[in-house]
Amino acid sequence: MPFSVTCEEEPFWIEGDDYKLAAFKHIPCNVENPPVVLMLHGFTGNKIEDRRLFVNIARELCAQGLAVIRFDYRGHGESPGSFEDFTLSQAFEDADLAARYALAINDRIGVVGLSLGGAVAIHLATSSLKDFIRCVVLLSPAIDFREICMRLRAGILSETSDFAYLGPQRIRLKGLSNICSFNGLEYAVQMSAPTLIIHAKDDSVVPYAQSTKFFKALHIQDKELILLEEGGHVFSTYESRRSAIKQCTSWLIRHLTER
Repeated sequence: MPFSVTCEEEPFWIEGDDYKLAAFKHIPCNVENPPVVLMLHGFTGNKIEDRRLFVNIARELCAQGLAVIRFDYRGHGESPGSFEDFTLSQAFEDADLAARYALAINDRIGVVGLSLGGAVAIHLATSSLKDFIRCVVLLSPAIDFREICMRLRAGILSETSDFAYLGPQRIRLKGLSNICSFNGLEYAVQMSAPTLIIHAKDDSVVPYAQSTKFFKALHIQDKELILLEEGGHVFSTYESRRSAIKQCTSWLIRHLTER
């Protein structure tokens, strides 16, 4: 693969039967049928992610000859729908739709999931599309929402009537219950794609112990767990951010371009 190639970048819509998702694609020029990386953002996040994390990863990958698709779940970013009505099941449906769009470009797909996007990535990698998911990168993945939700309900979230309030946003309790019922550990034995997990030990949102447990539960040989000493939930220090981007892109390039 070329060391650096020119990329075309453009916003577009991923069309579903009765809705559409706001998306952005990075396509390497003069690369025929490039493998595709699908990026799955976190809870309340969007396709850009914290301080352009997803943009920076996407541009690094595209410069190395990989196509990248970033999109917003319904109720997030520029996609239609209300955050109040968001459910994890909805995110699963959106990821499936985006993955099917990616298949029109190439059937070699890599997946990057950040935080809640990690749960979405795990679900996608064990779904009916699993044979097309050639590798997975989980960044600070939310694995067991039952544990996370117990912490949220203890103080971060206040519940009134049919809604739970999270800062300036609110979500229906039935939607929150849908999220809180997910435990990615139950999917670990179904994972077959090479999987890289990157997590900072000082993450105060999702304990890194969740990544450790999931890593041990994976029944695949091609797996790696990288624990950073600092960086918080979204790799907020310069060194942790550069390390996460480097390790993430290296894993994807190696597994999507080497036969």
